[in-house]
Amino acid sequence: MPRLATPLRCYQLLSALTLCVILADLAVILFWGLRPTDVSGTLFGGSYNQMMYLMAWAALLGGLLVCSLMRLPGHWLGWGAAGVLQTGIGVWWLIVYPASGNPAADDRIFVPTQDDITHAVMFGMGMIALAAWRSRLPRKAINRAAIGPKSLMALALVLVYAAVPMRAWLSKPIPYCSFDKEGNQVSICLGDEPRNIL
Repeated sequence: MPRLATPLRCYQLLSALTLCVILADLAVILFWGLRPTDVSGTLFGGSYNQMMYLMAWAALLGGLLVCSLMRLPGHWLGWGAAGVLQTGIGVWWLIVYPASGNPAADDRIFVPTQDDITHAVMFGMGMIALAAWRSRLPRKAINRAAIGPKSLMALALVLVYAAVPMRAWLSKPIPYCSFDKEGNQVSICLGDEPRNIL
């Protein structure tokens, strides 16, 4: 048993780290994705930005699903925490949503709508209920032979779900009115502003 203790501890720590990284990414995506944004006068009503957040949210839930399929320790706790995050952030944005009776907000269009945020809150409550129900079922013993491959898979998930957001957050935005060396326009340019060559 002492020989298994160290690999088992590493496996449990990697599992916890995997879930924490996915949940941290999820918190950021939910905060910005459920935030009411004024899209009045924008092309397609700002739907491209919402689609990006929705795809990121789906990718993060896909990571939680992989954790569940691998039966990482604490994966149902991760689903419950994801539900709490989604419900809490959604309720917060519903509370501070610009009121329709506010004269400053009457002529503006906000995305996501209150109905969209309400649906996200209900989905979060469903995740909490599913995690609570599933956690009551009997647990299976950890397969000793599977600790190594599962640890490698957990490490791969940590690298993917930590490296991709870090690269996006640390990269510099493209300057206004930019062109590449071939002369192709890569960012919006209205008027006679000076051109930035990348």
